[in-house]
Amino acid sequence: MKVAFLLQDTRTLYGAEQATVRLVEGLAAAGVSVHVLLLREIRMGAGGSPLAEALRRRAPVEEISVRGRFSRLAIQRIRDFMAREKVDVLHSTGYKADWHAGFASKWGALFPVVSTVHGWLFRWNVKERFFQALNIRALRRFSRVIVLCDFYESYLRRCGLNP
Repeated sequence: MKVAFLLQDTRTLYGAEQATVRLVEGLAAAGVSVHVLLLREIRMGAGGSPLAEALRRRAPVEEISVRGRFSRLAIQRIRDFMAREKVDVLHSTGYKADWHAGFASKWGALFPVVSTVHGWLFRWNVKERFFQALNIRALRRFSRVIVLCDFYESYLRRCGLNP
């Protein structure tokens, strides 16, 4: 089986990023062919990325440069990669990656998409609430949604998903 991970390069290596790195490592150790597609925002400029470095030690990484929050070019590059490498499943993490994965897969018509939900902060910040709502809307159309704790499982069930 071939799995491609799609995530935004946050240039950090905190909890969600570490969990993704461990998942990539575990799947590769189990014999799954794993590749990583890393969305890298041009506005962040050049510079090192602890996340990219950690992932490269475990699987091949292809960086996809994006201008702003949404990129049609990135969607096409994801589609091209999935077809060229004959990848079975696209696994995305985070609202930006989830939306790009959804559009790239034509919402599951071209290939299955799964996502791991690492969680939201539930702040009253309007921008964060908006992106959380966008993320949930995308997840409703995925083949599968994975959660890492009971809290988010219950929350997503209340939102009409079946993680």
